[in-house]
Amino acid sequence: MEQQHNYFGEEVQETGVSLELSKLLTFDKADIFEVVSTVVERVNDGWVDPLDALIYAKKGELLFKEVISGIKSKVEVPAEKGYTKYHAQLTEKMSGVKYDYSECGDPTWNDLQAQIDKLTTEKKDRESFLKSLKKETTIVDDESGEVITLQPPVKSGSMSIALTLK
Repeated sequence: MEQQHNYFGEEVQETGVSLELSKLLTFDKADIFEVVSTVVERVNDGWVDPLDALIYAKKGELLFKEVISGIKSKVEVPAEKGYTKYHAQLTEKMSGVKYDYSECGDPTWNDLQAQIDKLTTEKKDRESFLKSLKKETTIVDDESGEVITLQPPVKSGSMSIALTLK
């Protein structure tokens, strides 16, 4: 057996979590959270490399997302309400409901939408201009003649790790 190393470089025996798919079927939420807790604890304690755990989890996420996508349309839920199997409740419901008001023929709605579209375009154009500011800038308002000092917009965000599977 190949010797494993924790992220401190120390040699350790592999103690990561390996799931058999047949066992996953019978898990309830508590079992899933117990596995999550164990994995996080083993990463925090240095027994499992956090990068390996992240890649493993990301691949699992993709695997299950694609399985769901491929079979969801083939699933038929029994007619009774609240059908439960393997600690999972299944119900059919409409999701992603959208309404198209443009075909209603309502002049009030049409006028409001035209105003919103115009204002949205004007706002985006102004935001593009403001994003281009790199330092404090003084302008003169064309309508009022007022001198205005503009500040560049405050940029915020957080650092994250981008993980792309190949």
